[in-house]
Amino acid sequence: MIQIVGANAAHAGVLAALHSRCFEKPWNKKAFTDLLNVPGMIALIVQKNDTPAGFILAQSVDGEAEIITIGVSPEFQRMGFASGLINAILEASPELTKLFIEVDESNENARSFYTQVGFFPNGRRKNYYHHDDGTKSDALMMVLAPPARA
Repeated sequence: MIQIVGANAAHAGVLAALHSRCFEKPWNKKAFTDLLNVPGMIALIVQKNDTPAGFILAQSVDGEAEIITIGVSPEFQRMGFASGLINAILEASPELTKLFIEVDESNENARSFYTQVGFFPNGRRKNYYHHDDGTKSDALMMVLAPPARA
């Protein structure tokens, strides 16, 4: 059974554990606790059979939101969970006119995924990402304009 549930500061440990499965430089429990206390923060966790599989955090301000972080544990990838989380953010916030995300330009899989779900390039931040090997890459800023709702 797939379920998407709201998250709050009590879920910071679960979010930190998920983040560590998804990213090379994971955020800790305190980072999530701090983020979850920011006004306008929306946090969701997707579960499969009561097992946390992925998450999304987005900050909403004046009808626009930015995805702060999103991830799906490797064993649950390519099952539609990430697109389900994005859709759940849009459903939870019908006032949104734009949803933004920044993605490492060198991450072809992420760029392809965001393009497939309807995001398009909207700018760039030069040398934003600093990699362990000393190289840098640009952040590609992308935006999704959800269809108007009746």
